[in-house]
Amino acid sequence: MRLCNTGALCKDLSLPSHTYDIFLGHLQDQVKLMTSKMTTQEATIARLATEVDELRALKHDFEALQMNQAKKQPCVQTAAQPVLPLNPPSEDWGPDPFGWNRPPQYQWRMRPQPRGIKNAKNRNAKSKPDKGPLQEAFDALRKKRHAIIGPIIRGMASKNSNTVIILLVNSGQMDLFLNFICSCEKRNLSWKDFVFVFALDAEAKVFLDSHGVAAYHLDDTDVANAAEKFSDHTFKKVIFWKSAVTYDVLLLEVNVIFQDVDIVWKSSPVSYFQDPKMQSIDVFFMKDGNNNGQQPLYANSGFHFNRYNERTLLLWEETYLMGHTSNAQQTILSPLLIHHYFVNGLRIYLLPPRFTNGNYWMGKNKIDRVPSDWVVLHASWTTNMEAKIEKFGWMNEWYTTCVAGKNAK
Repeated sequence: MRLCNTGALCKDLSLPSHTYDIFLGHLQDQVKLMTSKMTTQEATIARLATEVDELRALKHDFEALQMNQAKKQPCVQTAAQPVLPLNPPSEDWGPDPFGWNRPPQYQWRMRPQPRGIKNAKNRNAKSKPDKGPLQEAFDALRKKRHAIIGPIIRGMASKNSNTVIILLVNSGQMDLFLNFICSCEKRNLSWKDFVFVFALDAEAKVFLDSHGVAAYHLDDTDVANAAEKFSDHTFKKVIFWKSAVTYDVLLLEVNVIFQDVDIVWKSSPVSYFQDPKMQSIDVFFMKDGNNNGQQPLYANSGFHFNRYNERTLLLWEETYLMGHTSNAQQTILSPLLIHHYFVNGLRIYLLPPRFTNGNYWMGKNKIDRVPSDWVVLHASWTTNMEAKIEKFGWMNEWYTTCVAGKNAK
């Protein structure tokens, strides 16, 4: 006979009573086990709830920090980042996106050379590189040179927000400079009032004078031929002078835009750097594509703006002093940009794609990669002058008739 309760738990009356005691013991053990597990689970739930609360608090602090940093201007931006949101910092300095920046007063100057350090064994203790023969000769003529070019350059800068554009040219690359002039004339762009050219040979100086271009023959230099290929012996000679004239003109207390001769304009780049939103940036460089040799900034030295201040002077003094040590300027400049960023608080900005470097169109079938609103077009990533002319031709920016006409004058 079986008796069942409402929960359908049945009792077989034919079984001996001690059997039910065994069943009851098993049930009690199961209840204890379940109670223990529930207690453990409750403790786990309580611990997890505490961790959730802690994470929420951390998230709140992190979001507050992000909002605070968003109000301050980053020191380094890449071309992929938008330009317009860049606002002047509310303080004298601001954190960059990586949190590396330091106040300008931190290690502001290079440490002076310790007294008594003269032997080669302690050469690493010096704060600057030694001058070579080229630097010694160039520095010796600075006072005489500045007496000639200083009034001209300062006069140009005074009419152009204290900014001048400088180029280097020799007779072998004169057609590239004439093509730059033609690109400006086609679009009625003013250039002559604030462009100063350093001639690398006497014949180039005579030619520039005949076209009314403000120019100076660089202290008896005679590099008349165009380089046959990138980084050859002639190219290396020109590389030193690129750094030398940038530093030399900065010493005249003006802002300097340096551009290579293989550049054309669609619109004047000057207004970009005069924008009030840009006033806290020290140096601007074109981006040189994803060239592993230029990591991590990928800065191209064929077009750059330098705001006159102590930070830029320190950068270009050291670049100039090392200008004879390599056949490529970017090999010298890239590590120095990082060094001066950390040590002297140099504020660096990589220009957006509208300042178009040669890596953007590496073939006629790639010209659609060039932004339609480009400002400056740089025929870099080429081996020689003939390749540059061809590259400009793909973009309809080689002005054959205009260049020939100017050569005929």
